Amino acid sequence: MKRSLLLAVVLISACATTNITGFTDPDYRNKSYKSLVVVTPNLNLEYSSLLQGKVCKALEAQKVSCARGLDLFPPTRTFDTSEIVQILAENKIDGYLLLSYGGSSTQSQQIGTLSYGSASVFGNTVSAYGSSTPVMSFSRRDGYSAVLIDTQSYNKAWIGGATTHAQGLANITDDVFTTSLGQKIAAELKNAGHL
Repeated sequence: MKRSLLLAVVLISACATTNITGFTDPDYRNKSYKSLVVVTPNLNLEYSSLLQGKVCKALEAQKVSCARGLDLFPPTRTFDTSEIVQILAENKIDGYLLLSYGGSSTQSQQIGTLSYGSASVFGNTVSAYGSSTPVMSFSRRDGYSAVLIDTQSYNKAWIGGATTHAQGLANITDDVFTTSLGQKIAAELKNAGHL
């Protein structure tokens, strides 16, 4: 019972931490954007879909319209610059948020051992059983770069470098990492006056 409760607490409290260092171009200070598209080049489709969705969800919580790049620019097609500009204009997108994955490091190590044992005596016979299970620690760190491009001028309005990190098996999942990154990007853009 206690073990189940502990496991439930660990799974419910799954979290990661994201740190972002950002910079707004002086010409774009306090310029706010109402409709963004999130694009994640060079990622596999599963992770790209998850990341774009989590970032859009966090931006929409800030009352900003958001489209996933996969929806506006299907990965089965090739688009030239004029087609991209036309799609952005048709969808009234005023900001193009480009997220590039910079890599990941994961680590696992044994931090101890749980040992169990029992013994029983029946008459003159003693029987015993013992078992040991390794206790593992897991950690993960991902890096990203983010660029907010103004679709009127096609200049960089804001850039940011992000690191997401966590420890514990429940905390190092893609879902937890993309949620943390999405929420932090939305908060940073809001603090910079872009939302």
